[in-house]
Amino acid sequence: MLKSSAERQLFMRSITSAMLSTLSSSLFKDNVA
Repeated sequence: MLKSSAERQLFMRSITSAMLSTLSSSLFKDNVA
């Protein structure tokens, strides 16, 4: 599926950024509430 290591790095980076954004948004909501 993933041909090169660059594609794999990009894929992992997008997943990591998505997880970090959801994590930070939930923390932000907790701090506001």
